[in-house]
Amino acid sequence: MNSTDIPRLVALRRWLVPALLLLFASQGLFSMRQKSVTTDEIMYLTAGYYHLRTGEFGYNRTNPPLTKMLTALPLLVLSPDLPAIESDPATWSEIEQWRYSRKFLYENRINADRILFATRLPVLALALILGLYVQRWARRLYGERAALLSLFLFAFSPNLLAHARLATQDLALATFGFAAAYHLWRYIEQPTWRPLLLSATYFAVAAATKTTAILLVLPLLLALTLPFLSASRDSSPGISAGPLDRIRRPLPRRLAKIVLTYGVFAICSLSVLNLSYGFEGSFVSAGHYEKARTLEHRLSTVAPPLAPVFRAGLHLPVPIPEPMIRLIEFQSTRISEGNNVFFHGRLSREGWWYVIPVAVLIKTPLPLLLLASLSMGAIVWRRRPLMGEWFLIGTTFFMLALFAYFKSVSIGLRYVLLIYPCLHVLAGRWLQDGRVLRRGARVALTLALSWYLVGAVRTYPHYLPYFNETVGGSRNGYRFLADSFVDWGQDLPALKIYMERNGIERIRLAYFGSADATHHGIEYDYLPSVGLAPNGPGQKWWYEPDALPGERFDPAGGPIAISATMYNGVFLTGFYEPLHELEPVAQVGHSILIFDPERR
Repeated sequence: MNSTDIPRLVALRRWLVPALLLLFASQGLFSMRQKSVTTDEIMYLTAGYYHLRTGEFGYNRTNPPLTKMLTALPLLVLSPDLPAIESDPATWSEIEQWRYSRKFLYENRINADRILFATRLPVLALALILGLYVQRWARRLYGERAALLSLFLFAFSPNLLAHARLATQDLALATFGFAAAYHLWRYIEQPTWRPLLLSATYFAVAAATKTTAILLVLPLLLALTLPFLSASRDSSPGISAGPLDRIRRPLPRRLAKIVLTYGVFAICSLSVLNLSYGFEGSFVSAGHYEKARTLEHRLSTVAPPLAPVFRAGLHLPVPIPEPMIRLIEFQSTRISEGNNVFFHGRLSREGWWYVIPVAVLIKTPLPLLLLASLSMGAIVWRRRPLMGEWFLIGTTFFMLALFAYFKSVSIGLRYVLLIYPCLHVLAGRWLQDGRVLRRGARVALTLALSWYLVGAVRTYPHYLPYFNETVGGSRNGYRFLADSFVDWGQDLPALKIYMERNGIERIRLAYFGSADATHHGIEYDYLPSVGLAPNGPGQKWWYEPDALPGERFDPAGGPIAISATMYNGVFLTGFYEPLHELEPVAQVGHSILIFDPERR
């Protein structure tokens, strides 16, 4: 690229960056109105408003409160009513929390659609911040052209758009985690206080958003030592720290600076984390927690001479809010219990390690996979890759390995959303400053980006069940995966439109989700479901995975609408197998299957 091209690109960036972000926001904004509340959303938006109104954090310990409260901020303007509470929400089961949330959303004086739309907007705003960080990282690594390419890929990413329009924590975690990694990279490149504090703050905000962020601690701490490992023996790497720089011997000086760096990172992170909980239950003694007492007893039994030391440890203050400790305990139990994981016709309570890696391969647009994979191959082949590139590649494979290990909770691509901004930046390398593409390469890149854009346009507004061409596209996605990979209860509005267009006044409905079918104008005959309001005697709101309502389902009768998750047996395993002998006559949003036994 000629030097005269740089001012032209800078001028282009001034309007192209806002234009691409506006395109992303428009897709999210218009598509979110076409989707009903998803399974998890209903509890999170209710919990966020409850936290803001009461200042208590016992309700809904599935994830930390920060993003829940952020999504609920617009509700302070709408001022909906909180249903009365007759018992301690900290003791409620998930079903009790769900029922309270449903009452808040659908029995409020404020219309449910207004509440839902308002709570989704803050997440869309966070997605735009993520887009700015994608553009910023790519520009620092590869230059202006590459930054625009990376932002283009971000602007039409079906997997990011799927979650940017939902009042959940997954997109927020991707934003805060990516920002933390970016500032940590900047710290390693040039160790100063500002990037270190920003990285620590973003990490703490991520930890206060979703429990899985805690698992990022180890790679972050290891990365903090890189300036000390890569520096020459006699240099003084790390933050300029006055008295520490005057320590003459290199090894003590380095150790002192490592301790200082870790200390600053920890203090900043813990301060933000405690602030997000309003310091509720912070600094209580370790002996307050049963698991700490159990651990002390076991250690004292194994090493009796050290028993006084272990007992003294129970009196040490724990600098983490008590609700956060309880949440970690809850999530540990949940991971050990696992989920019913569906993959290509099979079910497992333990899951399979390859579900998430395969899901990435079949749910990521092929042009992005191709561009990012070739970039990674070229980076690894090169003798001296840039540190920022190693950060992006390392983050991608760490997230994939992490959820290959936690295979029993791998029920959605949302757990690894953080890899997508990394892939977008890496793919931008194709337009790196100083790189001249041959004609064939330019044509190939143009075709790939056109393919990517056409795929995004065709996917609108059904981003959540997106699948690429390797499995035949989104229409075949339900044959491979279920739950939030495909079906999160989001398509009741589309079902109502389908019924109107096909002259169906009433339908037999088996639903997985949290939305109210009656609210969306759907007249239905109840079929055993998870989250569907009963309309007859002996029917249940919620069937557990292994609970069967009786004999296997008899499809005979009128048309049937069934959520893909119910069809695949994640709940009520085996009950709906007779439908597998039929072919669906239609799909609604690629998440609800329509069967008509009379058209067999």
